[in-house]
Amino acid sequence: MLMKCSHVVVAIFLFFSHGVEAKDIIENIRETHTINISYIDDQYPFSYTLMEKPVGMAIDLCRKVASHIANDLGIKTLNIQWIKTNPAARFQMVLNHKSDIECSNLTDTPTRRARLLFSEPFFYSSTAYIYHKKAHLEKKELLSGHTVFVTSGGVAMPEVTLLNAELHYSFFIHLSQSSVSGFHNMENNDNSVFVGDDILLYSLMSKYSTAGEYEISSDRLSEVQPFALVSAKGSIYLQEKTNETLHDLFDSGEFEKIYKKWFLTPIPPENVLLNVPLSTNLRNDIARVQHIHRRK
Repeated sequence: MLMKCSHVVVAIFLFFSHGVEAKDIIENIRETHTINISYIDDQYPFSYTLMEKPVGMAIDLCRKVASHIANDLGIKTLNIQWIKTNPAARFQMVLNHKSDIECSNLTDTPTRRARLLFSEPFFYSSTAYIYHKKAHLEKKELLSGHTVFVTSGGVAMPEVTLLNAELHYSFFIHLSQSSVSGFHNMENNDNSVFVGDDILLYSLMSKYSTAGEYEISSDRLSEVQPFALVSAKGSIYLQEKTNETLHDLFDSGEFEKIYKKWFLTPIPPENVLLNVPLSTNLRNDIARVQHIHRRK
């Protein structure tokens, strides 16, 4: 009986603490006319820095979210405080409420959902690895005896650890601080690979490498998983407004214009053309939202 009562007390505490927490976030935005948005600098083309300003597909989406929140709260001018972070620190930025929304290519997983709130997906990716073409490391079973670079704090880390166990701990894992440093680590070591989201690997290869020099594995270390915008557990208001924004963009066709800007036209500063069409998963998400809106 005592245990049941304690569970009820904990549940009530969590309910009210989350409610107060969410209210505090709303009041802080309303009073300061500022929203704090964190991003990772080198997640090309989702979030990166150009001429000392954050740019990218996820950045464009977050600007739309901020505008929607400003209208909802009756704020004429809502300032965005952009906070540059890194893969290892981005969760704590949100969990400690230093950031209201994380605006990069954060993968939505069941484990992360226990601590964070995720928006509707805005992209889908799976984990792969990039390697020197001359090394012939097409299949993951061939990684035994090689060095595997992976970004610290990224979704690929547990997948790499699991693969190493399957291969009897036969390859060497080295942590990189960012996607760019991981790519360059691989670049400087002929017998190594860099593991990451396939779209980031493709973007890095398009941006930094000579054509034909590297390959991306046909083997995947994960199923296809969604990217989403993120807020802290309890920040229901921010999640709702983020989803409302994405739904409006899906329904109006503006999302596809934003997508085309970053994946189907040359991207500054190098004017790299990724030429990655909308995935079937993303098209299905857009169609689902449009169907719901038509029924209203």
